[in-house]
Formats: sequence, structure tokens, C-alpha cells
Amino acid sequence: MQNTLIGQLSISIPNESGPLLLGEILIAFALQHPDLQIKIQTNFLGLENLHNNADIALFFHRGEINDSTMIVRKVHSFQSIVVASPDLLKKFSAPKNIQQLLQVPCITTSTILNQKPWLFCNSQGGYDVVNVSGRFCVDSGMLAKEAALKGLGFAILAKQACQNELNHQQLIAIELDQQPAALDLLLAYPSRKYASASVRVLIESLISHCKYDVNHQY
Repeated sequence: MQNTLIGQLSISIPNESGPLLLGEILIAFALQHPDLQIKIQTNFLGLENLHNNADIALFFHRGEINDSTMIVRKVHSFQSIVVASPDLLKKFSAPKNIQQLLQVPCITTSTILNQKPWLFCNSQGGYDVVNVSGRFCVDSGMLAKEAALKGLGFAILAKQACQNELNHQQLIAIELDQQPAALDLLLAYPSRKYASASVRVLIESLISHCKYDVNHQY
């Protein structure tokens, strides 16, 4: 018989794809633990949620996190690619290396992914940041994809999120000399705070769910 979880649990998840990727498991978790009060917030604040009394935060990130006050675990990793529309490639030659991205319009972000979504793996096992520029700036992967489809700029996206458009050649994958850093779905909770039973059980449920089911839901 499963131990009863009681008390309150505050969870934050990413705005857009969070409900799609995590909604099913979070609802199932609530049904399994009827004595647990659960509050779920959707936003792009990431680790900042833990400073706003969230017990656990799930968020997307590229690269490393250097924050000793948090315990961070990877839930799932999504391959990233740089894409452009066929119309845009008629106006601009496809870049061959990451420095050539500085010469073409790119779709940028202002707050999410630590304002550094254009991160590429290097041969030393670290990352190189390319400070691309463009006139279209969004904090939304879905909007970035739509803008890329309309030819507003090159975009860096999770491959899984644009596979259909790649299959229909509405977007073209750009081959570069370095691979974009993967888009990681991470979970975090404060290291100063002992993980409650509800947090530990939720973490196990999330990792198990994403390991087997997330590829079919993006």
C-alpha cells in the first residue's frame, strides 16, 4: 500500500510546453494522492520560482547551471537544431559555421534560457555563446517557430518540436561546424531545504514519465 502524502506542494512548470509535456503526469499524481494540496504555476521564471516559495521548479535550459543553493536534476534532453525557411535561404546563404550566424537575421530571446539560447558545444566539452542579432525577439519557442516559418530569421529550436515542418520541408535544418547545445528539461529544489516525501515521490514520477512518454507528446 502506498504511503499517504499530505500537506502542500507548490510546483512551477514552463508556460508553453509544460502543460503538454507534464500535464498528464501531474494530474495522475494529484489523483494518486488525494490528501495532498497541489498548486501549479506556469511561467518562464525557472529557478526564480524557488525564491517565490515554489517547492520544485521545472524549466528549460541550455548549458550549465552554477548555483550551489539549488539541487538540479535533468528530466529529459531534447536535441536542438538551427533552422530556416526556404524563402529566407533564397535571401541569405546558409551559414557554414557558428560565426557566420552573426551575419544573418536570427530570432532572439529577451529573458528565457538565461538570454543565451544560441549556445554551441565545443571540442573542450564546454559551450560557445554566439550573440546573434535580429529584429524579432520572443520568449516563446512556439512563436519562434512560427516566425521562422514566415522567414523572419534563423531560429534555434528543439528538433522534436519542428520535426513535422522538417519532414514537409517547410523548415530546413542548417548544418554548422558545431552542434547546438541540447535543450534540457530540468527540475530543481533548494539545497538548504530537505526534500519532503511529496517532492521525492514527484521527482521519481516525473523522471519515470519523461523517460518513457515525453517523446510522444512534444
